[in-house]
Amino acid sequence: VPMRDTAEEEKIRDYLCLVCQTLNEAALYNAATYVHCKAGRSCSVAAVMAYLIHAHHWPL
Repeated sequence: VPMRDTAEEEKIRDYLCLVCQTLNEAALYNAATYVHCKAGRSCSVAAVMAYLIHAHHWPL
């Protein structure tokens, strides 16, 4: 899922929903999934945390 690693990202909710859908599909097939950020910043961590919160219904 291409997403800019900036605090100004306007459509972050849309991107994170797409991340959750993609990771859900991978989980259905027990597929190993590699999540990374080209810039090496925090975008990939935020995406994985959003998925974990969504998938496990964790409260914020």
